[in-house]
Amino acid sequence: MQAVDQEVWRIANEMECLAPVLSTWLDSYVRKSGMDDLVRMTPDCVGERAYAALREALLEKSRRHVWYHDHGWHMELRRRLLGFLQRRLQRQILASGRGSEALAEDLLAHDIGA
Repeated sequence: MQAVDQEVWRIANEMECLAPVLSTWLDSYVRKSGMDDLVRMTPDCVGERAYAALREALLEKSRRHVWYHDHGWHMELRRRLLGFLQRRLQRQILASGRGSEALAEDLLAHDIGA
């Protein structure tokens, strides 16, 4: 996981009511066709609270475009789904004024396609 992604999840661990926010974003996710690799998520990767919130949001209900597998000690998600959630978290963190300059620069680079 890159430093920017680690910072996003570190700050997400401090957020209150993260599960409902993630659930809303999962409801709006639409998967694009094509090959999409799996990513393994563990509490060590994203933090205990963020992992629990993500798991809660995923287990809340079935969604057509959201594929994951809960193995108990880790979850597998599609790479694009994880990227979608990280970017949404990053935007919310920056909008709340809690992000670093590196987060802002990374999001700008992503938005302009650099």
